[in-house]
Amino acid sequence: MILANFDELEHYLKTIPLRLSYSHIEHSVVLFLAFFVFWEYPLMNFVNKFIDVGFLSYVDEVLLLFIIFNGAIRATLKNRVLLKESTVYVSFIYLTLISLIFGLNRNLMDIVFQNLIHLKFFFFFYYFFFRKDAYTNGIEKTLKLLFYGSLLGVLMSIVLKFKFYDFFGIPMETRNGALRHGGFFKTNFLAFFYLLFYLRILLSYFLKQQHQKVLIVSVLFALLFLILGTRTSIFIIPLSFLLLYGGNLIKSLGMKGLLAFMAFSLIGLLFFSDFAEKTYQNFVHGFDLEGSYIRGIMLHLGGLISLDYFPIGTGSGTFGTIFSEGSIVYDNYGVGHRFFFVNMFGVYDSNLASILGEFGFLGVLIFSTLIYYVFSAVKKQGLEKRFFILLLTSFILNLIVRSLLMNTTLALIFVFGLISILKVNENFIRFKYVS
Repeated sequence: MILANFDELEHYLKTIPLRLSYSHIEHSVVLFLAFFVFWEYPLMNFVNKFIDVGFLSYVDEVLLLFIIFNGAIRATLKNRVLLKESTVYVSFIYLTLISLIFGLNRNLMDIVFQNLIHLKFFFFFYYFFFRKDAYTNGIEKTLKLLFYGSLLGVLMSIVLKFKFYDFFGIPMETRNGALRHGGFFKTNFLAFFYLLFYLRILLSYFLKQQHQKVLIVSVLFALLFLILGTRTSIFIIPLSFLLLYGGNLIKSLGMKGLLAFMAFSLIGLLFFSDFAEKTYQNFVHGFDLEGSYIRGIMLHLGGLISLDYFPIGTGSGTFGTIFSEGSIVYDNYGVGHRFFFVNMFGVYDSNLASILGEFGFLGVLIFSTLIYYVFSAVKKQGLEKRFFILLLTSFILNLIVRSLLMNTTLALIFVFGLISILKVNENFIRFKYVS
């Protein structure tokens, strides 16, 4: 910044306290809203036992609009927008126009708000990524509090069982008649959060070459994932070992030994758990529109729609999203009468399905580009190559089986977890350089 004279210098110096004060307020507000978003589910369930606080469910939208508004203001004041960040706004304009012109839902407000939801993750990522130095400490404290608080909830739910859920007013989750112990939170959210927390701890011990601790932590988190009954997160643990230690395992065990180890692991999954059986059933049911696995049904339908409405899909707010309730698309494919679509149960569980259906192959290309820009920015932070692949794989898997981009809680968890992981990596690089 070049100051023309002393008057400008004096004015600039006078505005420093004001700008610092605003930044402090902004950071405090954002972290408070993020903290509330994470704990919204148990808090609202408990308080709703006494008074109706349904209006608090809009806090995540307030956070999103606050972040977009601040980003727009800062870009205007600085008279510049970073190229990668600008792709999010360009995508928003394209998705809105293409939906208005060719889409099956022509309601402007539905389209605008749904597209903001579609791009939620990217707004969050660029906001926190370019301000990570200011937010890192707050993010670390928020994640640790969430980890220990949620773990306490899981333990309490295991011990108290039905009494726990009755006291806190939290709906019970079951699978095949068995109670799923998510404690204060939904098990799918908790499994995703613990996965990010596991990757953070894994990186710390791996970089320090504390391999015994890596093994211990992996076993403990595997047990935790089994308690929660989640298959996706469990899959990441052996994958992490294969990526991080595959070369060493081949050297120490030999290729035959490694194959034998993998064979015994597979036999264990087949005969001592329902992992393989349930995965197979879900795969089969996904190809049957009258089946019971909604995530598979949505992926199947998304593929059919992307072919029938090639290459732009049916437009925003028509399939697999919150504004698609009562959409004609469901009736057109003969599923509108089914329980899942009448009650909108599980229809937004797969981001890939929603993107395929609403925006077709061009939409997949656009979102792939946005994701590429995100991870290219992450890669430049010097993250260990194998761990970077592990992180990207975890992201893609959860993009298929969860609403990672659209769900505020999941999007924030990934962004916060990512910044925490980058901080661990940065601290190690700094320590290594100094020593």
